[in-house]
Amino acid sequence: MTDKTEIFFPQEMGKHPLLYHIINVGNAFIWGLFVSEFVILFSICKKKVNYLVKHWLELFIIILPMLALARFLLISKYLYLSKQTYLFVKLQKI
Repeated sequence: MTDKTEIFFPQEMGKHPLLYHIINVGNAFIWGLFVSEFVILFSICKKKVNYLVKHWLELFIIILPMLALARFLLISKYLYLSKQTYLFVKLQKI
């Protein structure tokens, strides 16, 4: 999973690992503020469905990183399961 800083500045990110972490923390902080704003405004509004229809782009921007994280976790789970299955099959042959 690569982010934009790795795509646009790969040599700088290799030279300065602290800068890489600072950028990622800043990105997560900004995303968290964006999610907080959306949740607060959604909870305040009276017509929730209309709010979601009107602000679909904001909802998409919030959900997209969550889907990437879910995909990463799902791939990790499958890799773990495949390793366990391989070990189980190997032990069965013994």
